[in-house]
This record gives sequence, structure tokens and C-alpha cells, in this order.
Amino acid sequence: MNYLSGEGIFVSKGAACKKGARSPALEAMKLHPSVIDGTLRVSFSRFSTKEEADCFVCTLKKATEILVR
Repeated sequence: MNYLSGEGIFVSKGAACKKGARSPALEAMKLHPSVIDGTLRVSFSRFSTKEEADCFVCTLKKATEILVR
């Protein structure tokens, strides 16, 4: 989350409807708590462009390569 914000991409941690709590949807999928706690919420709108989505994917990939070793 911090890496992405440093690149000008802002995401949120956790569920929109359960601020500070685990997502009931992710819990219903029977995901491990560490997976649920490590999720990011990404939002797009009808005004989002393909280029913005491509930029997000490239930046997320770069973050993963740098941070997950």
C-alpha cells in the first residue's frame, strides 16, 4: 500500500463496508486470515482509462518483485 501510494496510486486496505474489520465476503471464501489481512481494495470508475489500469498492473507487478522476496 505504501509503495503504491509512493507511485501515485492510492488503494485501501480491507473492506469498504467493514472499516477496521475483516471482510465478510473474504471470510465466506474461507481464506486464511493472513490472506484476508493482506488484501487491498482497488476501485475503478467509468472514467478510469485502460492506460490507468495498465499502469496499476505494471506498478503492482514492480512492487511485488521488489517487496516479496
